[in-house]
Amino acid sequence: MLSYTRARECTVSRLKSICPDLNIGLYSLRAGGATAAANSDENERCWKRHGRWISDTAKDGHVADSLDHRLQVTK
Repeated sequence: MLSYTRARECTVSRLKSICPDLNIGLYSLRAGGATAAANSDENERCWKRHGRWISDTAKDGHVADSLDHRLQVTK
């Protein structure tokens, strides 16, 4: 089993080899993954479960809706 700390070290090391000034952690990737799933119209229940969010409030706090999704409300 890979620990959080070791996963973070490996991921950040590889990313920094491409962009040395990058300031990122695995938590940033989690929020980015949730945003990508939400904006690609994936099944909400599925990605909520994969993100291990218990409530919709917790899940929604990690998602940044795309401009297109926000503008659909006015269409």
